[in-house]
Amino acid sequence: MIRKSVNAIRSRFQRAHLRTQLLFTVNLFVAAILAAYLYIDFQQSVRFDLQEKSVSLSDESRTIHAAIQELRTMGPDAVQRHINTICATMNSGESPGHTIEVVIDGVHFISDATQHLHDHSSPWSELVAGSVSAEGVMVRVGERRKPLVAKVRRDSLEGLGVLVGSTLLGVLVLNILLVRLVTRPLERTVVAVREVGKGKHGITVGVRANCELSQLADEVSQMSQELDRRDSDRNAQLDRAQRLQAHLIPKKYSNDGLEVAIEFHPADEIAGDYVDVLECPNGDTLFCVADVVGHGIHAAMGSAVLKALLLTVDLGESSPSEMLRWINQRFCSASLPEDFASMILVRVSCDRRTLVYASAGHELGYLRKTDGELQELSSTGTVLGIINDAEYENIEHQLHQGDLIALLSDGVSETFNSEKAMLGRGRISSMIQRPTRICADAVADEIVTRAVKHRGETQVMDDITVLVLSVVHQDHINEAGVESSGFENKPNKPLIDISMTSSS
Repeated sequence: MIRKSVNAIRSRFQRAHLRTQLLFTVNLFVAAILAAYLYIDFQQSVRFDLQEKSVSLSDESRTIHAAIQELRTMGPDAVQRHINTICATMNSGESPGHTIEVVIDGVHFISDATQHLHDHSSPWSELVAGSVSAEGVMVRVGERRKPLVAKVRRDSLEGLGVLVGSTLLGVLVLNILLVRLVTRPLERTVVAVREVGKGKHGITVGVRANCELSQLADEVSQMSQELDRRDSDRNAQLDRAQRLQAHLIPKKYSNDGLEVAIEFHPADEIAGDYVDVLECPNGDTLFCVADVVGHGIHAAMGSAVLKALLLTVDLGESSPSEMLRWINQRFCSASLPEDFASMILVRVSCDRRTLVYASAGHELGYLRKTDGELQELSSTGTVLGIINDAEYENIEHQLHQGDLIALLSDGVSETFNSEKAMLGRGRISSMIQRPTRICADAVADEIVTRAVKHRGETQVMDDITVLVLSVVHQDHINEAGVESSGFENKPNKPLIDISMTSSS
């Protein structure tokens, strides 16, 4: 029980502020020293006064002894009158309980209390006494001990008042010095460090209390300013990276054959998701959505690598599976062993009548037919960056006017709310399948809005990318080739002719 109490006090003391610890320790130490000094001083004063009184009473005993030697021949009455007279002459205030005892040849004489004002009720054990014994005569003189001790105590208390006043003044000065020279400078430094930890860089701490704390404050100020400088550099680099990434995203355009909408929402300043639309030499349109593991700068570097690889792919007659196989081989060589990415490539024919896609472990895509049927565009191979010689499968679908294709990153379906519940693919597919949503912009906006509403105030954990395209017009094919595609045959040229909504 005692150990538990001690541990509790120690724990509470350790959690206290430095100011409280210092003041408590210093004041406790001063109080302990003061109490020890007062106790020792009181004991020594009592011992000294008792010894002094004993010596005084011994002198009185020798004087009385000499007189008794002269009076013993005159008889017992003379001896009794003499000791009564001497005792009566003593002031009861200055010599309380003054008692004289004489023994002559075995005969006891004691001062008579009725002859004076002294109280003889106290036994000799409660008296301080002095005695002398010689030539058959013993004389003992005593006074009460308690009044003497009480007088010493009063004198000690008077001294204590002066001492305590002086000590309190010294302690007050010491406490003020501790607060001004130690605790307040430390508290200001701690507040500054806490603000720096919250990201408020550039703070300076003005402490000139003493050499050590001033040096500590200067070091904290220099650290804060250096962090502020690095933040400025980092923000400038991030701003350039944001502008570069925004530049890589397809720009707004209206096309009479396909209606395209893109929602791009990074979890950090820059994203690990990658979305693109490319024109193929034969007039086909290639849609790409990729997701590099993680988010932030590292993932954004991976998405830039994928962008560069896709732009170097032969888009002439290569199928989506061949493109993925080529990209995967080079991504395995260029990336770290722990890096991987998912990607889906959807190639829409120039007449917008067929769709061929291949998916490297990417999030489910959806094809909504005009009759309301919803077909899933599932994965057809492993993710990029794991197996160098991975194979991928092409899957073809027929398109009709009014069909709608939705491609997503997993940041949409894996959006969590405050209760750790995911948005899930079921809610997404029901939104896409809803027949009232025909416009690509409306579908893309509803998906993102639903994800944001589901997340609420929960921290954003992953990038959100949505690409929706709907077939609004189909061309006819003549014997010579493409009758009307709406695109020029410029290989590997990013298609900027789409309608897009982007947010960073």
